[in-house]
Amino acid sequence: MARRSGKKDGRWYGWAKTATQYSKYGVWIDRSTDGGRRWDGTRGSQHRDGGEAYTPMQYWPDGTWLRACVNVEGVRLKCTGWVS
Repeated sequence: MARRSGKKDGRWYGWAKTATQYSKYGVWIDRSTDGGRRWDGTRGSQHRDGGEAYTPMQYWPDGTWLRACVNVEGVRLKCTGWVS
């Protein structure tokens, strides 16, 4: 799983990318305004039956934090660290 970011029209965006051999999983972006103490999760959620997945780009305004998360059905939930 990886966090990605870039600018479009002068604004920052973030998205997540993952690939797995597991049969069912979901990947998404969480966004926080307080460094990860609280967040408004599951932005751009993608659910797949194995293989590679990218979330849609999510707006990343100044003063917010992002992380990427993946949940493999019946196995585990894993998130990257928060970045600002």
